Amino acid sequence: MLACKIHAKEDLRIEQEETPDIQPGEVLLKLGAGGICGSDLHYYFEGRNGSFVVREPLIPGHEASAVVARVGAGVTRVKVGDKVAVSPSHACGRCDYCRDGREQLCRNMKFLGSASLFPHIQGMFREYFVMGERQCYPVGGDISLGELAFAEPLAVGLHAVNRGGELLGKSVLITGAGTIGCVTVQRGATRRRAHGHGVGHPGPSARASEAGRRRRRAARATRRRGARETAVRRRVRSVGQHPSAQDLHGGGQARRRRRAGRHAAARAVAVRRQRR
Repeated sequence: MLACKIHAKEDLRIEQEETPDIQPGEVLLKLGAGGICGSDLHYYFEGRNGSFVVREPLIPGHEASAVVARVGAGVTRVKVGDKVAVSPSHACGRCDYCRDGREQLCRNMKFLGSASLFPHIQGMFREYFVMGERQCYPVGGDISLGELAFAEPLAVGLHAVNRGGELLGKSVLITGAGTIGCVTVQRGATRRRAHGHGVGHPGPSARASEAGRRRRRAARATRRRGARETAVRRRVRSVGQHPSAQDLHGGGQARRRRRAGRHAAARAVAVRRQRR
């Protein structure tokens, strides 16, 4: 199977891996669709996400949908062929927060596609991956795998709005206009009748677009400069090789003029480069 791995800053590779085996209580999933989170972009562009540094090849991806390919012994929640939303949070189930029903605050959380621990917790940007049964949420109906991949960021937005309390008729500022910010605005507007205002900033994707524009501008400038320099050389050669040069000045003088012309062209090109 194929897997997407970040080895270091701006070093992303598609590599072959063995399809993983499953144990009792586990599910083998085939990737359906995945969303690229800001943390994935940070890992790629910077080789880190805050204080979490890539120290070994990391498979990113924690916003994904999948199709059940195989189930282990004892699995009853899903069956082969089910479309599922995948929870990227793997709580320990033993700490005080987990025992209190607040698994999102687990003290020993393992989060998919994260370099917070070492060895890293590998993510879902691969053809097949294994999840525990309790991390798989089967969904029926005509929802697409692409839509289902929004389940994780949508859950964050829902939680934020629910934590906000009574929002009816209020104006709400949402800082960050990425996927989570947009679904938060949508949730607040449709369910709580609030007026949401999303504010974003140039993130890694904007920097990537600007970097691409700079490379294209540089390539065009290089092509124009090369065309100008070629035109200068052609003009010099045409002057030096013109028949009238031979007729009026003789062979030796014409050769000296051609050499002088070439030297002048070289000096002109050098001066132009220095000015840039």
